[in-house]
Amino acid sequence: MSKTRQRAIGVDDIHALADGQLPLDRTAEVEAYLLANPQAAEQVRDYRAINAALRAAFAQDESLPPPQPQTARRRSLWRLAVAAAFAGLLLGGAGGWMSRGFLPRDGSEMQALARHAASAYQVFAPDMVHPVEMTESDRLAAWLSNRMNMDFPIPELGQAGFRLVGGRLMVGEGRPAGMLMYENAQGRRIVLYVRNDLPAGEPDRMRYERTASGAAISWRDVAAGYALAGGFSESELRSLANRIRMQGKL
Repeated sequence: MSKTRQRAIGVDDIHALADGQLPLDRTAEVEAYLLANPQAAEQVRDYRAINAALRAAFAQDESLPPPQPQTARRRSLWRLAVAAAFAGLLLGGAGGWMSRGFLPRDGSEMQALARHAASAYQVFAPDMVHPVEMTESDRLAAWLSNRMNMDFPIPELGQAGFRLVGGRLMVGEGRPAGMLMYENAQGRRIVLYVRNDLPAGEPDRMRYERTASGAAISWRDVAAGYALAGGFSESELRSLANRIRMQGKL
């Protein structure tokens, strides 16, 4: 008699394991699958890290319910919705949460840019399901250019070993901002956060900033500000930022 065919491991199983909602009899199968699939295992670790960060951030917010058993799509939307709310607090400069130690208060526009980029990296880079809204380079450039009312060409980082994952519309200070995400062959990601609602000013040198959300290199031209964030050293981020700036696109 043949053995019962094992049900395939799906996205719903990955989310359920990360959320602690997977039945015990299924957990062993999924964990065995993770041992043979390092990328899926890393995805589970990333989801657990996001959950922990969100729980810590909203520890006193009774409006955040625990994830309930649901379909993979609803579970993904729940995580993305809460992550967006978390990003909104960070990127919007919610003073109450800053004072609790998540982000230091600072009036510097350049330091604010770095914090925004680092927060975007922390929220979206670990997401293996829907980290960006659009992936095609030309369409993405046209879309962000239109929404931000500026020329928004997409920098090329192929020579540095990074391919474009895609991008998404973000929030600046009451106006649209943009985010581009890149990934290298090892699956490590960086994000470029762009705002064009800064007060008028002269081009500024690159600055390195380390925040509670991560590290970033920020700079500005006459019309816009930029920050590159990721889990890399200062010299690595600075080298990538210089490649972007030297292209004369941003």
